[in-house]
Amino acid sequence: MYRLFDEWQDAPKIWGAIRKSVDDRNENGLYILTGSSSIDIETPHTGTARISTLRMYPMSLYESGESTGEVSLIDLFNGKSFEFVESKLTMDELIFAICRGG
Repeated sequence: MYRLFDEWQDAPKIWGAIRKSVDDRNENGLYILTGSSSIDIETPHTGTARISTLRMYPMSLYESGESTGEVSLIDLFNGKSFEFVESKLTMDELIFAICRGG
């Protein structure tokens, strides 16, 4: 079973304990460390042979099911015009999507 630490870079002292656990158990996939900013911590441990990096991007409104994809930013920037398109989302759902970002 794995353990997930989100925004782990905000608590860099856990890195030493995680490194020791990985070294002691010699298993893959024990920990998932996620964060929304670059790793910028002072640590003597490089993570060599212990860490794999995966760049992740936020989901688009289309990917999250909040947009039909009828209108796209790429098409708008390329000068395409659209007829009126009405969202099926409620006002609360629209506000949530705007605040969440993506």
